Amino acid sequence: MGVIHAARPDLTLTVDPTDHPECVGRPVPGVEIRVLDDDGRTMPAGSEGELLIRTPAVMDGYLGNPEETTAVLADGWYRTGDIARVTPDGYVTIVGRKRERIKRGGYSVFPAEVESVLLTHAAVTEAAVVGVPDPALGEEIAAFVVLRPGAAAGADELVAWCRGRLAAFKYPRRITVLAALPRSATGKILKARLATEP
Repeated sequence: MGVIHAARPDLTLTVDPTDHPECVGRPVPGVEIRVLDDDGRTMPAGSEGELLIRTPAVMDGYLGNPEETTAVLADGWYRTGDIARVTPDGYVTIVGRKRERIKRGGYSVFPAEVESVLLTHAAVTEAAVVGVPDPALGEEIAAFVVLRPGAAAGADELVAWCRGRLAAFKYPRRITVLAALPRSATGKILKARLATEP
């Protein structure tokens, strides 16, 4: 894929009739993007990898924190931490966050995909998915759900629901029903706490 530069800088993107509902859009003029694998190799169009951006507007670095700066900036490229894929004409789809990626038996699984499947079950009102250590696979997929008031669904039923809608390496083998998901004061789900649940 290489580096994608904003296409047709003489036109605003607002008049572009192309519709890709699964995409977040394309780079605006002055922004370059590329997608790299874990070894820093540029990925071809349609392949998943970390999204990097370069623009004159990108930050110079974190004040007084050169280590953090080095972790996210290299040669003017900013590592977003987003795992994305890009079409040949530059449309970007965000697949998940790199730090949330679960590596199960050599496969990458993104919690958002599993959570979205769980949320299609009529009994489920909230879902959170995390990776937990597994001696054989590296990580295993664990899901935590909150049921709608008056609804009933057991872990086995929810595992079967996911198994019928996800690839074999993606469905959770362990699902725990909770009264509520742990949240921070701002309402963010505390996934790190869930990952330590027995």
